[in-house]
This record gives sequence, C-alpha cells and structure tokens, in this order.
Amino acid sequence: MANNVKISIQEQNGVTSYTPNPANANVSDLIFWSNDTGQAHWPMPKGGPQDAWLPYQIPGRAPGQVPATSDNLTLPKGDYDYVCANHPDEQGGTIKVS
Repeated sequence: MANNVKISIQEQNGVTSYTPNPANANVSDLIFWSNDTGQAHWPMPKGGPQDAWLPYQIPGRAPGQVPATSDNLTLPKGDYDYVCANHPDEQGGTIKVS
C-alpha cells in the first residue's frame, strides 16, 4: 500500500531547509513537497531539467494561508539528490527510495 511522503520546505533565520532530509520512501509511495515559506520553490533533480518532477513551481505562503503543496510523484528505487530551480545556492535534499 502506498504512503504519502511529505517533504516540508521551511525557512529559519533566512536559511531554507527541506525536512526530512533524507526523505525515505518506497517505490509506490506518493512524494510531495509542502512550501511553508514566503517564496516560491521548484524542487528538481540535481543536474536535471527544472521540470523533470514538477511542471510548475510551488507558490510561497502568504501570512495566514496554509502552505501550498506540489503534485505527487513516484520514483523508482534509488537515491535522488535535489535542489531548488529558483534558488540554486540553497542546500537541497535527498530522497532515498527502496
């Protein structure tokens, strides 16, 4: 049975983080990001095209709004390093699929 694997995008003291990192998933799990920052983010595989996983960026959250979420994706078995297409200087994250 597939599970939902949520990766939260958060900001503290001007530093963006992706939690959990690494995110652990199974092959059939539905992986998605929840953006709890005021800026748009666009997770993409490190070294890949920006729309490899998501066709759009995840909008930032305005004060008083709930965090925006991405579409779900599933990935084959492997380890996937990712970065933000909008902010290449940010520390990205890793998804481990078993």
